[in-house]
Amino acid sequence: MFINKSCLAASLVTVVCLGTEAQAVMVTNGLTFSVADLQSLPFIGNHYHSNAAGALGNPLAKAEVGGFLFTSEQPEEVRGMSEFNLAGLSTSGVSRVRFSVFKENSLADEGRGVFDIDVYAYRGNQAENLSDFEIPTLGLVGSFNTGPLSVGDLLEFDVDSIVDSLILGGDTSLGLRLQQRTRGLDGKGFVFDQFQLMSAAPPPAGAPGPLPLLGAAAAFRFSRRLKSRMQAAGSRSSCGGRGQG
Repeated sequence: MFINKSCLAASLVTVVCLGTEAQAVMVTNGLTFSVADLQSLPFIGNHYHSNAAGALGNPLAKAEVGGFLFTSEQPEEVRGMSEFNLAGLSTSGVSRVRFSVFKENSLADEGRGVFDIDVYAYRGNQAENLSDFEIPTLGLVGSFNTGPLSVGDLLEFDVDSIVDSLILGGDTSLGLRLQQRTRGLDGKGFVFDQFQLMSAAPPPAGAPGPLPLLGAAAAFRFSRRLKSRMQAAGSRSSCGGRGQG
């Protein structure tokens, strides 16, 4: 699901509900890194492109996706990962993952990649591991194409059922892996960062559901009109009572 960067400020505010207090939102930042293989050992994580130690002199905490040909003997694919600590989260919450476009290119500026990216979930351990490149997945979370994306754009995916399953199974970390749907080694890439797990408590039973964030202004206008009608109705009721007296 694509969300334009203009929605960033609005989407970070607490959800507004009519008839109940706003529900709290827990934000867990992801542990984000990138791992690449080598053509001589394809599909096996061999080295980092981004990690906490500053691999290859690249920026920290970036999820790079693409395929590169540094030499004819050693082409490589890179995949981006992010892991989220599930400690303290409840299965009654509503969980979504959000991340943004950092760069419309590879970290080393080999070129802008236009391709489909699949987002897979896996059991994390809150650590940067080369083996996360090929770790078995829990299933596909969603997909998107990089074609229309620009720096600062946000993407968001529903991970509620996966998070619930992990918590119920005693797991304490959700891992996400971004990878090309079709392995390509044409020297192009895309980079993402600011991975966040958003977990919002559901409203009390019987309470109206949350309004869409983009409709908050409309909700405000609606509430003012509703208040005006209630005040007008109260005035008519009071006048009627005086007339009967």
